[in-house]
Amino acid sequence: VEVERLNFSNFAKKYMAYNEILNDTGLNLSKEQRKEINNKIKELKKSFNDYIRNLYRVAYLPAKEGICEMDLGVPTSGNSKPLNEEIYNKLISNGKILKSMAPIYLTHKYLKNCDYANIDNIYRVSLNTPGESRFVDKNVILNAVKLGVETGIFGVGEEIDGKIKCRYFNEKVNITNIDYPDCCIIKEDICKQQKREEEEKLKIIDNIGNTEIEGSNVSFDTGY
Repeated sequence: VEVERLNFSNFAKKYMAYNEILNDTGLNLSKEQRKEINNKIKELKKSFNDYIRNLYRVAYLPAKEGICEMDLGVPTSGNSKPLNEEIYNKLISNGKILKSMAPIYLTHKYLKNCDYANIDNIYRVSLNTPGESRFVDKNVILNAVKLGVETGIFGVGEEIDGKIKCRYFNEKVNITNIDYPDCCIIKEDICKQQKREEEEKLKIIDNIGNTEIEGSNVSFDTGY
């Protein structure tokens, strides 16, 4: 902002001028004058961070196309937060960095046009791709995946021999069960189909087992 640039310029000139006066050996300053100038310099030093913060109040962020601006606004008087902390908090409040996430976000973002998506890749893309949502850490994704699995929004598993295999769906799951390199989130309908097929296989196995047991219990009357 041009006004803030002018304000900072005037502030810097005043600060340098007081220092030059104080260090000028050719000036015969009295004790009182030196004390007054020192006090002025101390006051200016206290305001230094505020002037810097007002001057650099716009942060530039990478976007999908070019860059976008984020105005940090006018700081509150006496604000002692470091600039990096202030920018971080602003990114969170503006939704640029997510502290939590609903599972449905993962469905719409990564499973709309795909049957499955690798969790580690989702995290890497968020870190490396301009314009993508960023997360405080990987646990934001893992917690969303955990909730999505437990509520049946999607399942998790891994690719085996070119085919995706659902391991957990619509059931309780621990973070340790989903935090490994090959783990993927999988579309709900695929998980439902695989679970049905597994249940049918188990029924067939149970029926075969029951038939064998019944056969072993058959007795023959030999007449003796």
